[in-house]
Amino acid sequence: MALHFNSDSGTDDYLSKSVAIFSGHTYPLAFSAWVRPDDRGAQYAVASDSGSGTGKQIRLGASSGGKFLIGMRGTNVGSSVHYDNSNTTWFHITGLFIASNNIKLYVNGSLDGENTTATNNISDFADSDEFYIGTGIQSGTNLTGRSWEGGIAEVAAYAAQLSAGEITALAAGFSPLMVRPSALVGYWPLGGAYSNDNMDIVGGNTLTTNGGPTAETHPRIIYPSGPATYDFAAPVVEEEPAAERGWMFESMQIAVGAGGRRRLSPPNTRTASTNKGWTLESLQVGVSKGGDRTK
Repeated sequence: MALHFNSDSGTDDYLSKSVAIFSGHTYPLAFSAWVRPDDRGAQYAVASDSGSGTGKQIRLGASSGGKFLIGMRGTNVGSSVHYDNSNTTWFHITGLFIASNNIKLYVNGSLDGENTTATNNISDFADSDEFYIGTGIQSGTNLTGRSWEGGIAEVAAYAAQLSAGEITALAAGFSPLMVRPSALVGYWPLGGAYSNDNMDIVGGNTLTTNGGPTAETHPRIIYPSGPATYDFAAPVVEEEPAAERGWMFESMQIAVGAGGRRRLSPPNTRTASTNKGWTLESLQVGVSKGGDRTK
């Protein structure tokens, strides 16, 4: 389940932590998230700032006109894609903070806004030591007025400039764990395959809940079933046909252990949680070449 944020009760819902998630990093940086805004309104989905004004703030959100936005300090860039009131559609948004004069906004995998002229230098991201999901500083230390109304899921923070192919993969539903995982500095699924809604499963920055976000249906995400990762920017390497390699795969036997029991070939699963209790004990692979059999 994803998280749904609102302020209908008079208390704003959001997640936060006093932490400089980009400490030790400089441009380029990136935020990505799945969002489902309820209605049109000026609101922030993800933001990192100094806790005092927008002078060191980078953010992803939406405008009062129903368009998505990326912002850095005093500069905002809006999308051409827009949504209506009573919206029920999930959108994927990615913000690239490439340099002090270069920010780009992607909506559903496509470039939809950029600014390459304004200079909004943030010299030290270690000073951006407040992180929020579901809100952000509007002015001074005021969080009121920019709280998100709607669903948020799969928030990721990268210390890298993601490629167009990588952003397309995220928008297609691949988990950030499968897209440039080496550059992730934080990943908050907010549900999905993970039960702890506040947990950062990469950087360890578990967030504090403010208000009472509720559960809503998670967007469909493809999670890794094991430690394998995928580089969508890598060139395709053509391999020799199987008949020319000289080796033929014949058999494989895997022995794993769980809770004192020993099983062979456990059923394949797609969620990390169902695999956590298994440990590899042995692996045998049978191949043949030129009539010889090797194990």
